[in-house]
Amino acid sequence: MGTGMNGVAGDGVSRRGALGAIGLGVAGVGVIGAGRVSGTKRSQPGAGIEGAVASDPGAMQGAGFYRAMVGEAEVFVVSDGSFSLGDPSQILAVNATQDEIEGALRDAFLERDGVRGQVNTLLVRTRDAVVLLDTGTGGAFGASTGKMTQNLARIGLTPADVDAVVLTHAHGDHYGGLLAGPTAAGFSKARFLVSKVEHDFWRGPAPDFASSVLPKASQDQMIQGANRALDAIKDRMDLIGDDDQIAPGIHAMMLGGHTPGHLGVRVGSGNQELLFVSDLIHHAAFGMRNPEWHVAFDVDPAEGSRVRRAMLERLASDGALISGAHLPFPALGHVARDGKGFRFAPVYWSW
Repeated sequence: MGTGMNGVAGDGVSRRGALGAIGLGVAGVGVIGAGRVSGTKRSQPGAGIEGAVASDPGAMQGAGFYRAMVGEAEVFVVSDGSFSLGDPSQILAVNATQDEIEGALRDAFLERDGVRGQVNTLLVRTRDAVVLLDTGTGGAFGASTGKMTQNLARIGLTPADVDAVVLTHAHGDHYGGLLAGPTAAGFSKARFLVSKVEHDFWRGPAPDFASSVLPKASQDQMIQGANRALDAIKDRMDLIGDDDQIAPGIHAMMLGGHTPGHLGVRVGSGNQELLFVSDLIHHAAFGMRNPEWHVAFDVDPAEGSRVRRAMLERLASDGALISGAHLPFPALGHVARDGKGFRFAPVYWSW
Protein backbone atom coordinates (compact mmCIF):
# COMPACT_ATOMS: atom_id res chain seq x y z
CA MET A 1 0.00 0.00 0.00
CA GLY A 2 2.36 2.72 -1.14
CA THR A 3 3.92 4.61 -3.99
CA GLY A 4 5.38 3.07 -7.10
CA MET A 5 3.02 0.11 -7.05
CA ASN A 6 3.59 -1.83 -10.22
CA GLY A 7 3.53 -5.56 -10.72
CA VAL A 8 0.98 -8.20 -9.82
CA ALA A 9 0.10 -9.47 -6.38
CA GLY A 10 0.03 -13.17 -5.62
CA ASP A 11 -3.75 -13.40 -5.86
CA GLY A 12 -3.94 -11.65 -9.20
CA VAL A 13 -4.50 -8.11 -7.91
CA SER A 14 -1.90 -5.57 -9.04
CA ARG A 15 -0.33 -3.58 -6.26
CA ARG A 16 -1.58 -0.42 -7.95
CA GLY A 17 -5.00 -2.04 -8.12
CA ALA A 18 -4.87 -2.93 -4.46
CA LEU A 19 -4.00 0.67 -3.68
CA GLY A 20 -7.04 1.78 -5.64
CA ALA A 21 -9.21 -0.78 -3.94
CA ILE A 22 -8.23 0.64 -0.55
CA GLY A 23 -9.61 3.93 -1.75
CA LEU A 24 -12.72 2.79 -3.61
CA GLY A 25 -13.63 -0.31 -1.67
CA VAL A 26 -15.33 -2.26 -4.49
CA ALA A 27 -14.35 -3.15 -7.80
CA GLY A 28 -9.74 -19.11 0.97
CA VAL A 29 -9.63 -17.39 4.28
CA GLY A 30 -6.10 -16.64 5.53
CA VAL A 31 -6.30 -18.48 8.83
CA ILE A 32 -4.91 -21.50 10.59
CA GLY A 33 -6.16 -24.86 9.43
CA ALA A 34 -5.45 -27.77 7.12
CA GLY A 35 -4.33 -26.86 3.60
CA ARG A 36 -2.13 -27.95 0.73
CA VAL A 37 1.40 -26.62 0.88
CA SER A 38 2.87 -28.16 -2.25
CA GLY A 39 5.29 -25.92 -4.06
CA THR A 40 6.65 -24.21 -0.98
CA LYS A 41 10.33 -23.32 -1.49
CA ARG A 42 11.52 -24.70 1.81
CA SER A 43 15.18 -24.55 0.85
CA GLN A 44 15.22 -20.75 0.70
CA PRO A 45 15.64 -18.63 3.80
CA GLY A 46 12.35 -17.00 4.66
CA ALA A 47 10.29 -19.33 2.47
CA GLY A 48 7.29 -20.29 4.58
CA ILE A 49 3.90 -21.77 3.82
CA GLU A 50 2.03 -18.47 4.03
CA GLY A 51 2.36 -17.32 0.45
CA ALA A 52 2.10 -20.81 -1.04
CA VAL A 53 -1.14 -21.64 0.72
CA ALA A 54 -2.88 -18.30 0.63
CA SER A 55 -2.21 -17.64 -3.06
CA ASP A 56 -3.65 -21.01 -4.14
CA PRO A 57 -7.45 -20.74 -4.49
CA GLY A 58 -7.72 -24.50 -3.91
CA ALA A 59 -5.94 -24.34 -0.56
CA MET A 60 -8.85 -23.12 1.53
CA GLN A 61 -8.43 -23.12 5.27
CA GLY A 62 -10.75 -24.69 7.80
CA ALA A 63 -11.51 -21.84 10.20
CA GLY A 64 -12.89 -18.38 9.59
CA PHE A 65 -13.52 -17.09 13.09
CA TYR A 66 -12.05 -17.39 16.56
CA ARG A 67 -14.14 -17.07 19.71
CA ALA A 68 -12.96 -15.80 23.09
CA MET A 69 -14.56 -14.47 26.24
CA VAL A 70 -13.83 -11.09 27.80
CA GLY A 71 -15.61 -11.40 31.10
CA GLU A 72 -19.21 -12.03 30.08
CA ALA A 73 -18.75 -10.49 26.63
CA GLU A 74 -18.39 -12.93 23.75
CA VAL A 75 -15.93 -11.76 21.09
CA PHE A 76 -15.30 -13.26 17.68
CA VAL A 77 -12.37 -12.38 15.45
CA VAL A 78 -13.97 -12.80 12.03
CA SER A 79 -11.61 -13.12 9.08
CA ASP A 80 -12.33 -11.35 5.81
CA GLY A 81 -9.36 -13.10 4.20
CA SER A 82 -5.91 -11.95 3.13
CA PHE A 83 -4.19 -10.39 0.15
CA SER A 84 -0.70 -9.78 -1.18
CA LEU A 85 0.95 -6.60 0.05
CA GLY A 86 3.69 -6.69 -2.54
CA ASP A 87 7.10 -5.22 -1.83
CA PRO A 88 7.19 -4.05 1.81
CA SER A 89 9.56 -1.21 0.90
CA GLN A 90 6.68 0.36 -1.02
CA ILE A 91 4.05 -0.10 1.68
CA LEU A 92 5.08 -1.17 5.18
CA ALA A 93 8.47 0.50 5.66
CA VAL A 94 8.95 3.19 3.05
CA ASN A 95 11.79 4.87 4.96
CA ALA A 96 13.65 1.67 5.90
CA THR A 97 16.91 0.63 4.27
CA GLN A 98 16.98 -2.47 2.10
CA ASP A 99 19.19 -4.20 4.69
CA GLU A 100 16.62 -3.44 7.39
CA ILE A 101 13.82 -4.82 5.25
CA GLU A 102 15.78 -7.97 4.44
CA GLY A 103 16.43 -8.45 8.16
CA ALA A 104 12.74 -8.13 9.00
CA LEU A 105 11.80 -10.59 6.27
CA ARG A 106 14.48 -13.06 7.30
CA ASP A 107 13.54 -12.98 10.99
CA ALA A 108 9.85 -13.52 10.14
CA PHE A 109 10.60 -16.31 7.60
CA LEU A 110 8.98 -14.28 4.82
CA GLU A 111 9.95 -13.75 1.21
CA ARG A 112 9.84 -10.25 -0.24
CA ASP A 113 7.04 -11.21 -2.62
CA GLY A 114 5.23 -13.36 -0.05
CA VAL A 115 4.06 -10.76 2.47
CA ARG A 116 0.31 -10.93 2.90
CA GLY A 117 -2.05 -8.57 4.63
CA GLN A 118 -4.57 -10.10 6.98
CA VAL A 119 -8.02 -8.50 7.16
CA ASN A 120 -9.87 -9.08 10.44
CA THR A 121 -13.12 -7.73 11.78
CA LEU A 122 -14.27 -8.11 15.36
CA LEU A 123 -17.79 -9.01 16.46
CA VAL A 124 -18.79 -8.43 20.08
CA ARG A 125 -21.93 -10.05 21.48
CA THR A 126 -23.17 -9.01 24.91
CA ARG A 127 -26.49 -9.18 26.72
CA ASP A 128 -27.29 -5.76 25.30
CA ALA A 129 -26.08 -5.69 21.71
CA VAL A 130 -24.29 -7.29 18.79
CA VAL A 131 -21.56 -4.90 17.62
CA LEU A 132 -19.36 -5.33 14.55
CA LEU A 133 -16.06 -3.47 14.22
CA ASP A 134 -15.47 -2.78 10.51
CA THR A 135 -16.91 -4.62 7.50
CA GLY A 136 -13.87 -5.91 5.62
CA THR A 137 -13.07 -5.44 1.95
CA GLY A 138 -16.29 -6.50 0.27
CA GLY A 139 -14.07 -8.67 -1.95
CA ALA A 140 -12.33 -5.67 -3.52
CA PHE A 141 -8.88 -7.15 -2.93
CA GLY A 142 -9.37 -10.32 -4.94
CA ALA A 143 -10.81 -13.79 -4.50
CA SER A 144 -9.02 -14.41 -1.20
CA THR A 145 -10.91 -11.53 0.45
CA GLY A 146 -14.56 -10.70 1.08
CA LYS A 147 -15.09 -13.67 3.42
CA MET A 148 -16.63 -11.82 6.37
CA THR A 149 -20.28 -12.62 5.62
CA GLN A 150 -19.70 -16.34 5.13
CA ASN A 151 -17.67 -16.45 8.32
CA LEU A 152 -20.41 -14.65 10.23
CA ALA A 153 -22.71 -17.40 8.97
CA ARG A 154 -20.40 -19.98 10.54
CA ILE A 155 -21.07 -18.30 13.87
CA GLY A 156 -24.79 -18.45 13.14
CA LEU A 157 -25.23 -14.75 12.40
CA THR A 158 -26.05 -12.56 9.42
CA PRO A 159 -25.45 -8.83 8.91
CA ALA A 160 -29.12 -8.31 9.75
CA ASP A 161 -28.42 -9.49 13.32
CA VAL A 162 -25.93 -6.66 13.96
CA ASP A 163 -27.16 -3.74 16.09
CA ALA A 164 -24.23 -1.39 15.55
CA VAL A 165 -21.35 -1.20 13.08
CA VAL A 166 -18.27 0.81 14.07
CA LEU A 167 -16.26 2.11 11.13
CA THR A 168 -12.83 2.57 12.68
CA HIS A 169 -11.72 4.70 9.73
CA ALA A 170 -12.69 5.31 6.13
CA HIS A 171 -10.35 3.03 4.18
CA GLY A 172 -11.61 0.46 1.71
CA ASP A 173 -10.47 -2.62 3.62
CA HIS A 174 -12.68 -1.46 6.50
CA TYR A 175 -15.75 -0.10 4.71
CA GLY A 176 -15.78 -2.44 1.70
CA GLY A 177 -18.63 -4.51 3.10
CA LEU A 178 -20.81 -1.39 3.08
CA LEU A 179 -20.52 -1.14 -0.71
CA ALA A 180 -20.34 -4.79 -1.77
CA GLY A 181 -21.04 -8.13 -0.14
CA PRO A 182 -23.62 -7.41 2.54
CA THR A 183 -23.78 -3.66 1.65
CA ALA A 184 -25.11 -1.09 4.08
CA ALA A 185 -28.66 -2.27 3.33
CA GLY A 186 -27.74 -5.77 4.49
CA PHE A 187 -27.11 -4.38 7.96
CA SER A 188 -30.81 -3.67 8.04
CA LYS A 189 -31.22 -2.65 11.68
CA ALA A 190 -27.74 -1.34 12.46
CA ARG A 191 -26.64 2.13 13.39
CA PHE A 192 -23.28 3.11 11.92
CA LEU A 193 -20.80 4.81 14.22
CA VAL A 194 -17.96 6.93 12.85
CA SER A 195 -15.51 9.26 14.55
CA LYS A 196 -16.59 12.87 14.05
CA VAL A 197 -12.96 13.79 13.36
CA GLU A 198 -12.78 11.10 10.66
CA HIS A 199 -16.09 12.13 9.13
CA ASP A 200 -15.13 15.79 9.01
CA PHE A 201 -11.73 15.04 7.49
CA TRP A 202 -13.13 13.13 4.50
CA ARG A 203 -16.20 15.34 4.11
CA GLY A 204 -14.15 18.53 4.12
CA PRO A 205 -13.61 20.52 0.92
CA ALA A 206 -9.94 19.54 0.68
CA PRO A 207 -8.68 16.72 2.95
CA ASP A 208 -5.09 17.50 3.92
CA PHE A 209 -2.66 15.04 2.33
CA ALA A 210 0.29 17.43 2.45
CA SER A 211 2.43 14.91 4.37
CA SER A 212 1.30 11.82 2.45
CA VAL A 213 3.70 9.77 0.33
CA LEU A 214 0.87 8.58 -1.91
CA PRO A 215 0.56 9.88 -5.48
CA LYS A 216 -2.21 12.41 -6.08
CA ALA A 217 -4.29 9.91 -8.06
CA SER A 218 -4.33 7.52 -5.10
CA GLN A 219 -5.25 10.32 -2.71
CA ASP A 220 -8.18 11.22 -4.95
CA GLN A 221 -9.31 7.59 -5.06
CA MET A 222 -9.24 7.39 -1.28
CA ILE A 223 -11.28 10.57 -0.93
CA GLN A 224 -13.85 9.38 -3.47
CA GLY A 225 -14.12 5.96 -1.83
CA ALA A 226 -14.49 7.36 1.68
CA ASN A 227 -17.28 9.63 0.52
CA ARG A 228 -19.09 6.78 -1.22
CA ALA A 229 -19.00 4.78 2.02
CA LEU A 230 -20.17 7.72 4.12
CA ASP A 231 -22.95 8.41 1.63
CA ALA A 232 -24.11 4.79 1.95
CA ILE A 233 -24.64 5.13 5.72
CA LYS A 234 -25.50 8.81 6.12
CA ASP A 235 -29.15 8.19 7.08
CA ARG A 236 -28.19 5.88 9.97
CA MET A 237 -24.86 7.37 11.02
CA ASP A 238 -23.91 8.60 14.49
CA LEU A 239 -20.74 10.62 15.00
CA ILE A 240 -18.74 9.75 18.11
CA GLY A 241 -15.61 10.78 19.96
CA ASP A 242 -13.07 9.48 22.43
CA ASP A 243 -14.52 7.34 25.23
CA ASP A 244 -18.07 7.57 23.88
CA GLN A 245 -20.19 4.53 24.67
CA ILE A 246 -21.03 2.31 21.70
CA ALA A 247 -22.98 -0.14 23.85
CA PRO A 248 -22.73 -1.00 27.55
CA GLY A 249 -19.15 -2.13 28.17
CA ILE A 250 -17.98 -1.07 24.67
CA HIS A 251 -16.33 2.35 24.22
CA ALA A 252 -14.57 4.26 21.48
CA MET A 253 -10.87 4.98 21.90
CA MET A 254 -9.35 7.72 19.74
CA LEU A 255 -6.04 6.60 18.21
CA GLY A 256 -5.38 9.01 15.35
CA GLY A 257 -2.10 8.57 13.53
CA HIS A 258 -3.15 6.38 10.62
CA THR A 259 -5.96 8.78 9.72
CA PRO A 260 -6.96 11.87 11.70
CA GLY A 261 -10.02 10.19 13.24
CA HIS A 262 -8.71 6.62 13.42
CA LEU A 263 -10.59 4.81 16.19
CA GLY A 264 -9.83 1.89 18.44
CA VAL A 265 -12.47 0.19 20.55
CA ARG A 266 -12.28 -0.91 24.19
CA VAL A 267 -14.35 -3.93 25.27
CA GLY A 268 -14.64 -4.36 29.04
CA SER A 269 -16.55 -6.81 31.21
CA GLY A 270 -15.91 -7.45 34.87
CA ASN A 271 -12.18 -7.05 35.40
CA GLN A 272 -11.24 -8.08 31.85
CA GLU A 273 -10.59 -5.88 28.84
CA LEU A 274 -9.76 -6.20 25.15
CA LEU A 275 -8.49 -3.36 22.98
CA PHE A 276 -9.17 -3.45 19.24
CA VAL A 277 -6.41 -1.30 17.79
CA SER A 278 -7.56 -1.43 14.16
CA ASP A 279 -4.70 -0.20 11.91
CA LEU A 280 -2.18 0.70 14.56
CA ILE A 281 -0.16 -2.19 13.08
CA HIS A 282 -0.36 -3.16 9.41
CA HIS A 283 1.97 -6.14 9.70
CA ALA A 284 3.48 -7.44 12.92
CA ALA A 285 6.83 -8.23 11.31
CA PHE A 286 7.33 -4.56 10.40
CA GLY A 287 5.23 -2.15 12.46
CA MET A 288 6.18 -3.74 15.76
CA ARG A 289 9.81 -4.36 14.92
CA ASN A 290 10.37 -0.66 14.23
CA PRO A 291 7.44 1.69 14.87
CA GLU A 292 9.37 4.50 13.16
CA TRP A 293 9.10 2.79 9.79
CA HIS A 294 6.56 4.75 7.80
CA VAL A 295 3.44 3.16 6.34
CA ALA A 296 2.45 4.46 2.93
CA PHE A 297 -1.24 4.61 3.78
CA ASP A 298 -0.83 6.75 6.87
CA VAL A 299 -2.22 10.19 5.98
CA ASP A 300 0.76 11.64 7.85
CA PRO A 301 3.45 8.92 8.09
CA ALA A 302 5.49 10.74 10.74
CA GLU A 303 2.42 11.19 12.94
CA GLY A 304 1.50 7.55 12.32
CA SER A 305 4.90 6.48 13.61
CA ARG A 306 4.63 8.74 16.65
CA VAL A 307 1.23 7.31 17.62
CA ARG A 308 2.41 3.76 16.93
CA ARG A 309 5.46 4.10 19.21
CA ALA A 310 3.46 5.73 22.01
CA MET A 311 0.64 3.17 21.88
CA LEU A 312 2.98 0.18 21.71
CA GLU A 313 4.88 1.49 24.73
CA ARG A 314 1.61 1.78 26.61
CA LEU A 315 0.32 -1.63 25.52
CA ALA A 316 3.59 -3.34 26.45
CA SER A 317 3.60 -1.68 29.87
CA ASP A 318 -0.05 -2.51 30.56
CA GLY A 319 0.11 -6.08 29.27
CA ALA A 320 -3.19 -5.40 27.51
CA LEU A 321 -4.98 -8.03 25.46
CA ILE A 322 -5.33 -6.67 21.94
CA SER A 323 -6.82 -7.50 18.59
CA GLY A 324 -6.28 -5.68 15.32
CA ALA A 325 -7.43 -5.50 11.75
CA HIS A 326 -4.12 -6.71 10.33
CA LEU A 327 -2.58 -8.83 13.06
CA PRO A 328 -1.98 -12.50 12.17
CA PHE A 329 -5.17 -14.51 12.64
CA PRO A 330 -6.62 -15.24 15.14
CA ALA A 331 -5.33 -11.76 15.96
CA LEU A 332 -5.48 -11.95 19.74
CA GLY A 333 -2.42 -11.41 21.86
CA HIS A 334 -0.14 -9.02 23.67
CA VAL A 335 2.64 -6.56 22.86
CA ALA A 336 6.08 -7.42 24.25
CA ARG A 337 9.21 -5.31 24.14
CA ASP A 338 11.99 -6.66 21.94
CA GLY A 339 15.18 -4.63 21.98
CA LYS A 340 14.38 -1.14 20.72
CA GLY A 341 11.15 -2.38 19.19
CA PHE A 342 8.34 -4.77 20.00
CA ARG A 343 6.89 -8.12 19.01
CA PHE A 344 3.45 -9.64 18.93
CA ALA A 345 2.89 -12.42 21.48
CA PRO A 346 -0.20 -14.31 20.28
CA VAL A 347 -2.53 -16.09 22.63
CA TYR A 348 -2.54 -19.86 22.43
CA TRP A 349 -5.56 -21.33 20.72
CA SER A 350 -8.26 -22.61 23.05
CA TRP A 351 -10.76 -25.04 21.55
